[in-house]
Amino acid sequence: MDVGVVMAFQSSHNQPLSDLEIYQKEIEVAKMVEPLGFNSIWGVEHHFTNYTMCPNPIEFLTYMSAITTTLKLGTAAMILPWHKDPLRIATDLAMLDNLSNGRVIVGLGRGLGRVEYDGFGVEMATSRDRFNEAAPMILNALETGVMAEHHGEFFDQIEVDLRPRPFKSYKDRTYIVSMSPDTVPHAARLGGTMMTFAVGPWTARAKDIGQFRELFEKEHNRPAPPTSANIFTVCDKDP
Repeated sequence: MDVGVVMAFQSSHNQPLSDLEIYQKEIEVAKMVEPLGFNSIWGVEHHFTNYTMCPNPIEFLTYMSAITTTLKLGTAAMILPWHKDPLRIATDLAMLDNLSNGRVIVGLGRGLGRVEYDGFGVEMATSRDRFNEAAPMILNALETGVMAEHHGEFFDQIEVDLRPRPFKSYKDRTYIVSMSPDTVPHAARLGGTMMTFAVGPWTARAKDIGQFRELFEKEHNRPAPPTSANIFTVCDKDP
């Protein structure tokens, strides 16, 4: 089992700390993750509120790559409908993987926050279609080193090379956030690990996980990888 830490950069309303102070405290925690023996560290993507103040997980992970040596670096996740350029995401991930000597874990998701969709001027109703169009573009580019020509509903792209080039496969280090039953078939088709969060009954998650495993094996003719289950833990000095 691999155990990682998700850094949220979260500020509650009754916390008398500035955003800078939150960042300084979170970075101090992040610096402890590798020495304490965890396998991975993850950056989230959220915008505009104190729910989490990490708008760019790749930038955070680039910082972490410079101060660690073995820690895997995961995006939890890149929210594809909020990005108007899949090529930029693929290029940034490839660069981080080269900088970190292949420690990147690619996590992709759709996002749930209406305030974020509104802020980016993206219709939330298009989130699934945007994700389903962008995700294969990005994953194929990372696997082949070439962003293929593409003309779709939301994205137009000429064929270009990724530089720096990807130098090893992402097939066993791609995670797809699956928080609703309608996302499960698309996640299984993409061939990544299913990533889920503890924001509902585990009985509902168990049903989705079972469906994912069944569809994954049918699609790829091999067993599905173990599910990434994310839970929320509070650490406090008070015993």
